Amino acid sequence: MDAARRKQIRTLYRIDGTRLARATSSTDFPRVPHRERPSELPSDRELAVLQLVADGLVTREIGLRLGVTEGTVASHVQSLLAKLGARNRAHAASIGIRRGLIS
Repeated sequence: MDAARRKQIRTLYRIDGTRLARATSSTDFPRVPHRERPSELPSDRELAVLQLVADGLVTREIGLRLGVTEGTVASHVQSLLAKLGARNRAHAASIGIRRGLIS
């Protein structure tokens, strides 16, 4: 992807991660609805997990750090993906950073 295309993509997004109107009708990127509602904000524990995911820790390391099982961490990650409308852990971390949920 060239620099001009990346710049165009960046202009389609606001800092908080919601999409702006399409700059041109020729863009071939599908619209993704913004799914987060105030009642669906991540819990404090989920935000702690998201921060550790963004720091590059794997499920086992997150579980050890927080004193919970790997299954609990996986559950928190799945909940985060749904609440943030993310496709995977990296996308969730990116959304969390853009929205100011984590640093």
